[in-house]
Amino acid sequence: MLSRLSNLGVWVSIALVGVAHAHMGAFHPAMYCLNGPDPKHPNLNTNEPVKPLYNLTYDQYWMHHINGCDEVPPPDGVFLELPAGGSFTVEHAENQAFTSLTPYAKLTDWGDGKEHPRGYSIDNVGSDTVSDSGCLSSPNLHAQNESMAQGTAFAISYESDIKKVTLENLVVFTVKYHTPWKRIATYEVPAGMPECPPEGCICVFVWIPYLCGQMNIYIFPYRCRVHSGCPVKTIGKPKAPVLCEKDPSKCVKGPKQIMIWHQLDGNNVVADGIDPYGKWETPRYNQVCGFEDGAQNDIFVDPGSPDAMYPLGNAQTNSTACGASISVAPTSSASATPVTSDTASGTLSATTSPASAPGTAAMTGPASGTPTVTYSDASGSLTATGVPTHPTSSSAPTSSQHTCKHKVRRSELGGHKRMARHEQQNIF
Repeated sequence: MLSRLSNLGVWVSIALVGVAHAHMGAFHPAMYCLNGPDPKHPNLNTNEPVKPLYNLTYDQYWMHHINGCDEVPPPDGVFLELPAGGSFTVEHAENQAFTSLTPYAKLTDWGDGKEHPRGYSIDNVGSDTVSDSGCLSSPNLHAQNESMAQGTAFAISYESDIKKVTLENLVVFTVKYHTPWKRIATYEVPAGMPECPPEGCICVFVWIPYLCGQMNIYIFPYRCRVHSGCPVKTIGKPKAPVLCEKDPSKCVKGPKQIMIWHQLDGNNVVADGIDPYGKWETPRYNQVCGFEDGAQNDIFVDPGSPDAMYPLGNAQTNSTACGASISVAPTSSASATPVTSDTASGTLSATTSPASAPGTAAMTGPASGTPTVTYSDASGSLTATGVPTHPTSSSAPTSSQHTCKHKVRRSELGGHKRMARHEQQNIF
């Protein structure tokens, strides 16, 4: 079938029957390499962003340079929006063709475009098969069931130039246990994160599978920006995690780096023993390496600490001051009006189009109360409560004067019901 890719103004062919399958990545309009690594030949059937990284040099694996994806940034003005104290949503899939980023894609709850039975596992595969390594074959989740999905994470660097991002300035700020699993995945953002420079920050999506094939890693970049509210905290310098499954007292506390493993150079974690289950040790983004589930609230340090990193340097230091107007621009290409809070007049209203599923969101109510945002499209809604209360006084706010945490209640997104956590089955 033919579809017009409106933002590029070209005609492209979408042959979903020939979709290329690979592993799992996080798809979002603000990702690098959207529509493939060649802007002159957009490919809605691309799996380049999800290719695993194994036994490569730093120059090859860093920011997924091996296939040139780091050289194809998202369009200007498109960001992965990170509301401090709130959450953001991406789509886990093995190909762009199985996401809302491809027009006319057949979307399901899963990242392979298929339907799978409730309680999907190697003991309940439906019409699919078990892989040679004894794991689910589709999607390629590197897992036997949901409980064995080993966790994914996002990290942030406050550099706007992707070439300036290093292991030392990239901090893991959110982790989601038991992913990748279903297509829709929502991550929590720590309250108090400082805002990015005007050009934005660089974020990366990372994960490491456990067993089920090659011992590889996944790293992929995005342009992102933080909406901080107040008060802003200071992010510390990250340290390399360590495997601490056998002895939790050895877990690294505080901000942590992403993990580089099984590469030709630049590895920052050691895993060369046998784990408690009799398998080869493998670093993962969960308790095995000291990562808590959800927002990583231990990334902050005292502003006067020698380990302080952000908001020092090129991050904005609380530009969204208490009592100021807050504007959050939409990330989709659809025409929309930014969300605006005017605390001086005591009103708050907006219409915007979330990038995850084009539609409209209406928000009304007093700035000093608890407004409700209801997002509506043809198939679902998203409701968010807990917009911060900002005092109009110019004096420094106290913890009792306002709250900066946004709590999101997600009922349906894209017509797919909320994911129910299956009972954990530790199958090895």
